[in-house]
Amino acid sequence: MRILNVSLLVLATVLLDFVSFIECGRDFYKILGVAKNANANQIKKAYRKLAKELHPDRNHDDEMANEKFQDLSAAYEVLSDKEKRAMYDRHGEEGVAKMGGAGGGGHDPFSSFFGDFFGGGQGGHGEEGTPKGADIKRKKAVYKQTSGTRQCNCRHEMRTEQMGQGRFQMFQVKVCDECPNVKLIQENKVLEVRRRILAGARSKWKSEQTRDINRSSMEKESHTLREIQEI
Repeated sequence: MRILNVSLLVLATVLLDFVSFIECGRDFYKILGVAKNANANQIKKAYRKLAKELHPDRNHDDEMANEKFQDLSAAYEVLSDKEKRAMYDRHGEEGVAKMGGAGGGGHDPFSSFFGDFFGGGQGGHGEEGTPKGADIKRKKAVYKQTSGTRQCNCRHEMRTEQMGQGRFQMFQVKVCDECPNVKLIQENKVLEVRRRILAGARSKWKSEQTRDINRSSMEKESHTLREIQEI
């Protein structure tokens, strides 16, 4: 009778351990190959090493590569977060799932990096998160000011230009020995403006290289200051 009681106790202990294992879910420490007292740097180092080895873009022949990488991502997501790690140590993966962490382990924080590195695009792992909204286009008047800008009172001359045989046209031009005559060309520019900018606000953009039509050398202006006004 005593032997039977001992056998039943051992069996109950084994069953209890088995049930506890099922409830706790995956062993994230074992997946990352780190000890339970590993610090944040050790966990990060282990994850980066295994992420390169187990990423599906490098293991096309392994049918379990995707599942392994999902387990690895879930393990790192939990153990790299202090609150989730504390919950995992107390109640296992089930406890973390209840607090909203390590759902399916499908998140791939290195998806864009590895996709570009190994030539696989996103590697079949869509990036989760809030989708980007549509671009908003608004017309704004931009007034350009450059350092040293001044008003030049150029003198005018009448010039004659032959338009064809027996045809001549006279036109007026500005002539100045101090500043070059330039053509004003209207063109559209796309400028990145921070959100919620108000009318009359000022912002700086990097200067652009411009070519004077009367000079062969390239001139680079200093930083330009532009005033933005709502149209």
